[in-house]
Amino acid sequence: MKMFLTTAVAASLSILSIVPISLAVPAPIRRFKLGVRQTQVSAQGTTWTLSDKYEGQNFFDGWDFFKDDDPTHGFVQYQPEDVAKSQSLAVVGEDGVVTLSVDDKSTPPQGTTVSDDNPYKRSAVRITTKKRYNGGLFIANFSMMPDGCSTWPAYWYVHRAQIGRLLASTLNHRLCPLTHPTVHPTGELDILEGVNGQGSNKLSAHTGPTCSLQVNPSDILGTPPATMPQSCDHQPGCGVSDTTPSSFGSAFNKAGGGILVHRWTSQKIEVWHFKHEDAPQDIANGAPNPDGWGKPQFMLGGDQCEIPKNFVDNSLIINTSLCGDWAGGAWADSTCNKKPDGTPLTCAEAVADPKMFTDAKWKINFIHVYQSGDSQVQANGGNPSLATTTSSTASSTVAQDLASDPTPGSSPSLQSNGDDGAPSSSG
Repeated sequence: MKMFLTTAVAASLSILSIVPISLAVPAPIRRFKLGVRQTQVSAQGTTWTLSDKYEGQNFFDGWDFFKDDDPTHGFVQYQPEDVAKSQSLAVVGEDGVVTLSVDDKSTPPQGTTVSDDNPYKRSAVRITTKKRYNGGLFIANFSMMPDGCSTWPAYWYVHRAQIGRLLASTLNHRLCPLTHPTVHPTGELDILEGVNGQGSNKLSAHTGPTCSLQVNPSDILGTPPATMPQSCDHQPGCGVSDTTPSSFGSAFNKAGGGILVHRWTSQKIEVWHFKHEDAPQDIANGAPNPDGWGKPQFMLGGDQCEIPKNFVDNSLIINTSLCGDWAGGAWADSTCNKKPDGTPLTCAEAVADPKMFTDAKWKINFIHVYQSGDSQVQANGGNPSLATTTSSTASSTVAQDLASDPTPGSSPSLQSNGDDGAPSSSG
């Protein structure tokens, strides 16, 4: 999971820069077209108004491309927008579907011996929204996600000002976020994430010391930790296992993808995961009413976690790392660590083989953002055209120049033991 870290000067620590395959789909993918209605009043009186549409030919207008070294130590080289597009790693199809791919063509130079100490870094994409959010209803419609050995895909969000600031810990080579709530919270929420084609999605939060997960198991669909309250502080954070049968990897792709929705208010954060055929009709109608959707997979908030103190000015991020702190760290215990003939296969050797990445693709139908009076968005330079925006009096837009913000970076998610949250993508 992805927690971003502040700059540190400890001599013992080093400063780091932060950071489809052709599928047989059993049923047609429901790529919802937004209905005429763009505002919905929930049963609790909340008015949700469409604010941003990340979709189609204008999708990339609202995103920055990260191009520095992977802060989670992955064997990956994130490419800038022009290179990513020229190499067909970032593509918008004629049907409007956005594809973010890992390079599945290149090979190491002839005669190169790859190893964990001398890895081949494969090209991939990591994008971050130009806008920063302080709440809202976020609907992400995917038809595919990266799958396969060595992959570490993630759809998540974190404080924009923390992106690119990481402090490496000497303990087990794990990245640990340093949170200073009096300056700005550094909360991170991992909505869709995992490694090495694992069986299920892990929904996790990483915050400062003032937030814990305390939820009645009967109030959510996800599988909560055995012991609560569970601290969300730093690593490994707190989280639940997504019980959707097709929540991750190959099962997700065979089902034609899915829809991940999170509602973020000042009281709580909730996450729903729908198969396309089970998605509420009000999403397709452009009038989402989460109060009528039933139990979420994940819920965080209440007396144990003051949301406004832990989640502020967050940007959405989509990326695929390779090996690194989580996928590489879990390699020895995965089913990926042997070749077909039974001989050992290292994570670095897997990354060097382009055939491993045929399925390492995100396919995004759209991401829609709705706002209410309880949420705000900060726009880069106050330019509302960074995303296809529907103006709304229900939310306030605060113009703020992000030029002084560091370049986006990611934090690493650590391997979960089933009770703990997943590792942070940011550290």
